[in-house]
Amino acid sequence: MRPRRAWPGVRALAGGLLVTLALGGLWWSYTQANAKPSARFVVAVTDIAPGTVVTSDHVGLQAVDLPSGMAAAAFGPGRDLEVLGSVAVNVVSAGELVMASDVRPVEFAAGVQSRYELSFEIERARVLNGRLPAGEFVDLVATIGSGSTGVTETIAADAQVLAVEELGEGGFGLGTVAVTVAVRSERDVLGVVAAVDQGVLTLVRAPRVRPAPEPSPGESDAAAPDEAAAQERAGQ
Repeated sequence: MRPRRAWPGVRALAGGLLVTLALGGLWWSYTQANAKPSARFVVAVTDIAPGTVVTSDHVGLQAVDLPSGMAAAAFGPGRDLEVLGSVAVNVVSAGELVMASDVRPVEFAAGVQSRYELSFEIERARVLNGRLPAGEFVDLVATIGSGSTGVTETIAADAQVLAVEELGEGGFGLGTVAVTVAVRSERDVLGVVAAVDQGVLTLVRAPRVRPAPEPSPGESDAAAPDEAAAQERAGQ
């Protein structure tokens, strides 16, 4: 009589299943690691300076794997054409991804092409100690005159910094820098030139969201009776 063949035990079956699953997972990880990226994103093919209207000469497509969060902020499939005609607001070096924060829409570009650009020398301490990167928006504040006759006012709002270049150290480590900015009107240009030649100029980083203007004292007094009347009507 032939002896009955013994079937493998439960532990042996479970062990074999685990080994199979492990090998399958290892194979899947290997194939994923060696798979070529399929999604293509917009990258700079040349250095892009702030204020540049982006064309096909500045950007191209490159296949790359990105984390989901970064992919959402980049220009990937279906969004690559959005970059063309937009204007750069940050420095984008050749080979870098073009992110949504680096450019502004076509409507903004139309205003950029009509801007005025000028450069001037200024003390580093009056340009946030020289730590003002290209692409920032600033208010140019000038003080002309001194003492009781001195006047301080904003002469150009929301000017864009295009470049900041060190010119050398001065006394007590102050030094100066050459700043190139883009302003919106000829009046802004004249105000900046006058401030550089006749007064003291300071660059102030501009808030991206402007607070609502405060009412003048006359407006506040005029509004008080209206508020009282409104409260009286509400109580009736």
